[in-house]
Amino acid sequence: MAADKTNRIFIREYKLLLLGSPGSGKWSFIIKLMGYRSCFQDIEDLVPRGEDSHRKQCVIDDDEIALLDVLPIYEANGLQAYPGWFCPVDGYIILYSITSRKSFEEVSAIYEQIQRVSGGLSCNILLAGNKSDLEAEREVSTEEGRALAESLGAVFFEVSARNDFYIDWSVHSLVRRIKRPDGPRVAKKKEEEDQDEAEAEGRRKHSFRAASAWVVNKVTKRGNWGFSW
Repeated sequence: MAADKTNRIFIREYKLLLLGSPGSGKWSFIIKLMGYRSCFQDIEDLVPRGEDSHRKQCVIDDDEIALLDVLPIYEANGLQAYPGWFCPVDGYIILYSITSRKSFEEVSAIYEQIQRVSGGLSCNILLAGNKSDLEAEREVSTEEGRALAESLGAVFFEVSARNDFYIDWSVHSLVRRIKRPDGPRVAKKKEEEDQDEAEAEGRRKHSFRAASAWVVNKVTKRGNWGFSW
C-alpha cells in the first residue's frame, strides 16, 4: 500500500516572483523560506544576490512535491529588469513591512506592474506583511493589510522573516491557490482556515510571551528564585 501511495505523489514546479519595496525584508524572507541556516553575516557569501532564482522542494498537502523556484527582484524598476522571467509565472509574492506605511502604499504600484506584464489577466498573488515581530513599531494594521489583499484578490498573511513565523505556511497557501484554479471556493476556504490558525497561533505566542515577561519581572523583583505566588 505504501508503494501505491508513493506512486500517487508527483512533482510540480511553481515559478514565483518575490516583489516589494526596499527594506520590506525580501532577502530575509528568501533566507528563511529556502532554509539557509548559516549566520546572517555570512549568508551573502554563500548565496549572492543577483538574477539567480532560489529553488526548494516541499510537500503540499501530502499529495504533491512542489518545487518552488523563487526569484526575488531588488531593482527599483522591478519587473522590467527581468523581461525573460516574468512570463509565464505561476504566482507573485508582494512583501511590505508592517513598520513602514510607505512600503504598504507602494503595493498598489507593484500590483499595477504585475497587471501590465500579465496583460491584465487574473494572477495568483500572496500579499505578506513582514516584520510582524515588531509590533511596537507597527504602522500598518492587520485590518488594512487584509482589506488591501481582498481588493487585489490576494492571499494574505502577516509573517516574520526574523522569527521564521509563517514564511512556509503563507507560500504553501499561495501554492494551494495555484493548484486549484478551477476550484477557487475550495482554495479560498483553505486560505481562510490557514489565516484563522495563523492568527490563533499568534495569539498563543503573544500570551506565552506576556506570561514569560511576568515571570521574569516577578523573579527580578524578588532577586532570587524563591517564588511566592
